[in-house]
Amino acid sequence: KNAPNGSVEIVVKAKGFAEIRATELLDEAMLPDRKKEVIFHLGVGGSIAGRVETQDGSPLPGVEVIARRTENSQTSVITGRSGGDGKFQLEGLIEAEEYFLTGQKSGFIAEGQTKAKTGEMELVVRMTQSGRVVGKALRASSSRP
Repeated sequence: KNAPNGSVEIVVKAKGFAEIRATELLDEAMLPDRKKEVIFHLGVGGSIAGRVETQDGSPLPGVEVIARRTENSQTSVITGRSGGDGKFQLEGLIEAEEYFLTGQKSGFIAEGQTKAKTGEMELVVRMTQSGRVVGKALRASSSRP
């Protein structure tokens, strides 16, 4: 109610169900009450599980695991976090669909993306410790900071 004219993105999430995103157009034709009924049919959600490891196979806790899926230029993103044993489980994914998984953690970079389908439960997301650049910037004309 009282939404401005234009496009509005609606995201519906419920535990155990696949997330739905929709864009609705609100225009002057909705005057005077500015109401529009939108019905969503939630599908049972799937899940993907696995473990985050370092390059030597050690579990890596505290990694934000991100699953992305793009369809018709709409991207849906589901995130979770690896536990102390490096294990993670992402729920609320669309059944029988492919996702691309990656990880984020300070001091580490993901070794690419892992392609997975809902229902896969033994995935491995590999992370490599990132390097550091140390130094200072100097002026070319005087070699001073």
